[in-house]
Amino acid sequence: MPIDNFVSAAENLMKPLPKSSHGAAGMADKPWAGAPLSRPDKTLNLVPPRQHICTIVYTGVLISAKVHTTAIIAKATGKPRTLIYRGKEYTEYVENIKRIVQVALHQAGKTAGPEPKPAEFSIDAFIAYKPRPRGGRVGDWDNLTKPIMDAATGLVYADDAQVSNGNVYLDRNASWEGFEASFYRVVP
Repeated sequence: MPIDNFVSAAENLMKPLPKSSHGAAGMADKPWAGAPLSRPDKTLNLVPPRQHICTIVYTGVLISAKVHTTAIIAKATGKPRTLIYRGKEYTEYVENIKRIVQVALHQAGKTAGPEPKPAEFSIDAFIAYKPRPRGGRVGDWDNLTKPIMDAATGLVYADDAQVSNGNVYLDRNASWEGFEASFYRVVP
């Protein structure tokens, strides 16, 4: 979708809600019906001012960050505790992406290390994902983006919680697999 169409669609979301097409009957008990959306101003800033840090490209099989959780009983307290397990395959995948990020940062002349909080960051990603055979895994955009964000932790930013926004496009019918991701520092 071209950015102009996206901006137009987003601006439409900022308009006041229309009056109910069902008439006034039954609407008296719904004070929100037909009321404008509450907002501090009428401007819509989808992409904050930002400075490009680096872009990485990966081609190969994508690994999802689908989390496997296990409940165990802690010996010390006797209370249930949840463990998050992602496995060796996921860890190796993130380490491979981390090496790609290191090379991209070096090529961009960025060697100072991650910026500590409160710096904010943005990510743009295009992810190409081959369809899986019947019963195969299905990639959610958030689970496919998580390894990219995890790999940049400690290199681009100190904590992936510093990523305040991003744009992700997932092509689930691609003939190849991989991604291109760009990291940006949000300019205050």
